[in-house]
Amino acid sequence: MKLVLLWIPLLIISMVGSTDHTPIPLNNVVDGQAIQVPQDISDSTNLKSAIKAWITVLSDETGFDAWKKAKWESLPVGPGTHSWLVVIRKDSLEVGYLIVGAMEDGKHYKLLEYGLGPQPLFSFNTLYQSMMQQALIDQSFTLADFTIDTSWLKERFILNTLENFWRVSYGSEVYYFDGKTGEKLITVNQLDNSAQLLNSRASTEVITNLSSSQLKESIVTPAYDPFEKLSWVKGNPLKVKTLADLKLAIKAHPKLTYMSKLYNHSVIHPFALTGYQLWNGDQIYIALDDEGARYLPLSSLLEAGAFYP
Repeated sequence: MKLVLLWIPLLIISMVGSTDHTPIPLNNVVDGQAIQVPQDISDSTNLKSAIKAWITVLSDETGFDAWKKAKWESLPVGPGTHSWLVVIRKDSLEVGYLIVGAMEDGKHYKLLEYGLGPQPLFSFNTLYQSMMQQALIDQSFTLADFTIDTSWLKERFILNTLENFWRVSYGSEVYYFDGKTGEKLITVNQLDNSAQLLNSRASTEVITNLSSSQLKESIVTPAYDPFEKLSWVKGNPLKVKTLADLKLAIKAHPKLTYMSKLYNHSVIHPFALTGYQLWNGDQIYIALDDEGARYLPLSSLLEAGAFYP
């Protein structure tokens, strides 16, 4: 779904934001390597095993069929963060992603987010198409050229739940693009450090590889346009705190919208709820439609926004 301007009093859907801190960029992919692990991680075998196990479990679920026998590569987050973006490919096509974080012991990992579709988080192809549409790169420039080109500095930033974007610069020129949709954004003047996303402590609300993970329940519902009804603009949020609350809400309102105020409440973004997955440790991941399903922990979403009928 594209980010648009919605002219409502005191409300503008756009990309502006500010903070006094410097964000943390993700490193670029190095072609030809299945996985890249920084030297300060003590157990790369555990990381690989965790990623493979989660991909295997998810590949049996509806919508994740392309993950079977798929290949993957990881992109480590900047120095000291101990987190990775894992891009999943089948027959050279991008079909999904994971965001994995290391726990304090450096030997165990947690699944912070995962998603489906041909536009995974921080896809070079999505960024390339957007920059081509904005006439920022020449039509003769191929995707392969763009991927290895160093004249454009391409930096990925993860701040918090649903807050991720590209900063692309060429000399003094700087542009911002949504990390998922590739939508060109208004300049981000201030940025928050990601306290939640990069937190290394264990949590019962996200999947870890401390024990075997399996899915207990997986529900998929059709995507829809949240702009069809604007209850998330002028209505009251539903009281959703648990999976039981969410199930009752879905039964009463088949088309639920999740709305989050991002970047210090300067960006208001609605998402269609398209399902959920319950894991064997009772961790709940909610699917939001954002150019493909994005699965995020219910606890993280409740901290960052609310559900509307």
